[in-house]
Amino acid sequence: DILDNRDCHLTLDQTIDTIKKQKVKILGISSFTSNIRGAVQLAKAVKEKLGNKIVVMLGGPHISADPDIIKRYPYFDIGVVREADITFPKLLNEILKKRKKISGLFIGEVPQNLDEIPFPARELVDWSQYRQFRTNNIMAARGCPFRCNFCSIPAIERKTRYHSVEKVVEEMAQAIKFTGSKLFTFIDDTLTVNRDYTIKLCEEIVKSGLKPQWEGHTRANLIDNELLEKMRRAGCYELSFGVESGNERIRNEVINKKVTDKEIETAVRLCYKNNILPDFYLMLGFPDEGKKEIEDTVNFGLKLNPPPNMIGIHLTIPLPGSLI
Repeated sequence: DILDNRDCHLTLDQTIDTIKKQKVKILGISSFTSNIRGAVQLAKAVKEKLGNKIVVMLGGPHISADPDIIKRYPYFDIGVVREADITFPKLLNEILKKRKKISGLFIGEVPQNLDEIPFPARELVDWSQYRQFRTNNIMAARGCPFRCNFCSIPAIERKTRYHSVEKVVEEMAQAIKFTGSKLFTFIDDTLTVNRDYTIKLCEEIVKSGLKPQWEGHTRANLIDNELLEKMRRAGCYELSFGVESGNERIRNEVINKKVTDKEIETAVRLCYKNNILPDFYLMLGFPDEGKKEIEDTVNFGLKLNPPPNMIGIHLTIPLPGSLI
């Protein structure tokens, strides 16, 4: 079962009551660094109010970069680092068979054939509570070959692996069935890292007749006009680019992005040419960044003709596992 509490309609006490009423034996919590505090609070409350009869497991990006967290907060019985698709079910079976007490840290076995992984259990989510805006997250590939210094990558194997394009479209159809929405966000780290694969995927989406509308994230130096034409035909309406800094020195020497201003400007023009909205992700507060570099970032969109559709500016936050 899935306890879907992203909108916080349940208080902590109500969450504990729900876990108790459903007679949960194993509670799995997945957490980013941004919400690890809430994960710890939940695990602590479970142990204090329900005792040790429930096995509490922690997975996700934060523990993958900070595996010692289960030592600092002993409310977690088990931690799984990196990808847990294969290892997590194995641990569940061992626990439920009660062969032996299992605790401690486990390294997730990395799945190489993504098509062997079941689709997300969307049928376990009450989609009626998402009435106003409903979009489906979907992932065509895992892994990112690039080495941006602010990125905490250990949660996922760096080697890029792909679902077959047929499987991606099959999951799209499954998502539409359960959510009633044809809006999708590809949450791949770099959607167009493999140009040939992206083209095949777009052709398969068109062939399916599903007519979804979708967005994704990529790098400005990994698109071209022909690729964008095919993406638009397949339903892409918006692309977000990790520009990070409006100053080339910061972007390429400090961040290690290796993308030029010219490539970014070209990407914006090509997107508009193909009726795709180009968005920027920008960050402030990198090491060795002064007033000039901050102003370059804040004003970067104004330098471009045409400017991007939307700019998001965020403070740089050092993450466990990152180089800065």
